[in-house]
Amino acid sequence: ILADRGIHLRSREIWELKITAEKKPIYINIVSDPADAEKFIDGDSLGKGRNFKVIPGEHTLRVSKEGYRPVEKTIVVSESKTLFDEIVLTQIDVVPVTINTTPDKADLYINGTIRGKTNWADFLLPGSYDLRLIREGYFEKDTGITVKEKSQNQFQFKLIKIGRAHV
Repeated sequence: ILADRGIHLRSREIWELKITAEKKPIYINIVSDPADAEKFIDGDSLGKGRNFKVIPGEHTLRVSKEGYRPVEKTIVVSESKTLFDEIVLTQIDVVPVTINTTPDKADLYINGTIRGKTNWADFLLPGSYDLRLIREGYFEKDTGITVKEKSQNQFQFKLIKIGRAHV
């Protein structure tokens, strides 16, 4: 009864009704190598498992794990297509990184963890990092670096002495 829905037909008036049904989620299997990689559908994390409830239709699947190149692809989920198993992540190699300060021997924190004193050299995965440099008698320096796969990754910072006017 259309009147119950607030629809009142008048003479010579035409209404078009479209009846839709909400799609019910179905279980899918996402098999990745490594198995504990995190799975995302349309930007939303599903977790690190294999079995997930997903609405049928086209989705963007992203699989990622630290130290590996992420894989992103379009998938179409349907009652007949519930297994997605050809997802292999490639491991990323660490690269050499050098962080120097003038003066040297500043405490170096990377992402909040002390890593040693400058002048410092070690290996890191490519990516972005937060740095904090602390040396007694000098202003603390908070900055960021981006470590790249095919780059020198040598970073130099000048610390400013406390009490000295700086421009």
